[in-house]
Amino acid sequence: MEPREHRVESLTPSRLRTRFWRRCLLALVLLAALPSLVAAWLIPLGRSSVDLSCAPDEAAHMEYVVALADGQFAAWPDNSLRMSMYPPSQYAAQVAGLLAARAGGDAAWQYRDLAQVGSFRGFPLARLGSVVLGIVGVLALVGAALRLTDSPALAGVVGLVAALYPQRFFIDAYVNADALTFTAGALLVLALAEWFREGEAERGLLMVGAAAGVVLLGKPNGYALLPATGLWVAWAALQGRLRWRRAILAAVSAAALAAPVLLWNAQRNGGFDMLGVGAYRDSTMSSLWSEPGLVLPGNPVWIFAGALTRSAFMKFGNMNLAIPVWLYLGWILALPVGLMVAFRSLLRAPAPAQRAFAWLAVSTAISLSLLLYQSFTIHFAPQGRYMLLPVVLLTLVAVVAPSMAGVRASRLWIRGWIVYLTLVAVWSLGLLAAMPCGPHAG
Repeated sequence: MEPREHRVESLTPSRLRTRFWRRCLLALVLLAALPSLVAAWLIPLGRSSVDLSCAPDEAAHMEYVVALADGQFAAWPDNSLRMSMYPPSQYAAQVAGLLAARAGGDAAWQYRDLAQVGSFRGFPLARLGSVVLGIVGVLALVGAALRLTDSPALAGVVGLVAALYPQRFFIDAYVNADALTFTAGALLVLALAEWFREGEAERGLLMVGAAAGVVLLGKPNGYALLPATGLWVAWAALQGRLRWRRAILAAVSAAALAAPVLLWNAQRNGGFDMLGVGAYRDSTMSSLWSEPGLVLPGNPVWIFAGALTRSAFMKFGNMNLAIPVWLYLGWILALPVGLMVAFRSLLRAPAPAQRAFAWLAVSTAISLSLLLYQSFTIHFAPQGRYMLLPVVLLTLVAVVAPSMAGVRASRLWIRGWIVYLTLVAVWSLGLLAAMPCGPHAG
């Protein structure tokens, strides 16, 4: 049995971390925001458009944001909006942006083009809500890396990789519910990193519970992080590092934070459907729910796997972009190499580090299982972006593992990753600029 507390001491003074944040915070904020801001400007709002070059389902999301901003809280079928059954918390940042835009009058910048004049006035600032969530998510991952490694250099690398990851900055460029889900998960990672460095004891545990509560306010695919979190806390209690009542209190804090919104949403959906999943099934997926299989013709495994990996990295949902294979082949080939280095290091790592890696492995497995279940039971094409945070975390591990393991070529490895992701980001934004969303209804 391990001692009651095994607090992991910092390798460098806390003064170093403070200096890092003071010098680099503004640069990290700008870096985290820049790709999403560019993408947010390049992607027109696909209102009433059948062109798959538009952001996936953004018009439906935006309709719900407009309704919430107008104080209309009725859920489907009362207001007929197919996104209105979801908890309003998933759109809080975008609603705040839209309300700010309305306070600014009726300036021309509030429209992307004349076809959008009308109910969607101000949608650029609604998108800005997603951008802000993205900034918070990237900074949370940087903070977690700094807490775990005490290396400002590696934390900066984590910030660069997270900011340039193409699927992440796309999700944070338009109005959707995935932006909150990713950021909530990143905040949970930050809370777990703090708790880990405090010895997996009682200090920091309530913050883990609070972060888990924020995860509960996002989309259900984000819940994949919670079972491993609960198992980790339970293991710490079994090992005597914390009292069971503190673990229970952390779980209660998570439920208390999320309960008001989720119970309200259950009332909106008839009293039982807190997440809105059942209402969405009945309103949108009813024709597909009883038809197992995939949208992909013939269902060959290689097509499924290709679509899954591509959409986890850079295929932009419904965006019909002609992305060359070589552009994401680097990620597919380099990711396993970095993960193998991490696994070899893990075999010699102390038990606390092994538990942290086990959390990521279990969370990834659950996330993938949920995605496979969805794909094979409701005739739904695989969407790798639904497991975006675990995939980004795996990528971050692959990037920094050689440096943590003392591999001689680790600096070249990291620089190669940054150059590669920069190329992918610039190419992706160029594709968005070259293939704008098609005509809209006025």
